[in-house]
Amino acid sequence: LAAHGAPVHIQPCDLADATQIDAYVHAAAKALGGLDVVINNASGFGHGNDDASWQAGLDIDLMAAVRC
Repeated sequence: LAAHGAPVHIQPCDLADATQIDAYVHAAAKALGGLDVVINNASGFGHGNDDASWQAGLDIDLMAAVRC
């Protein structure tokens, strides 16, 4: 996108962490002069079939979209 002249904002963000999501959205809005749309294309499947693995997947796949 940047190579075609479109403004972009890149910053690491743990999408399982609501505080980091909030900080990212605010930083992106400031860097880009506001936001019209935020696209979250992350996925985080757990590495097992236990509760912790399911929770990790839900935190990224579902809750990150809710928090953005």
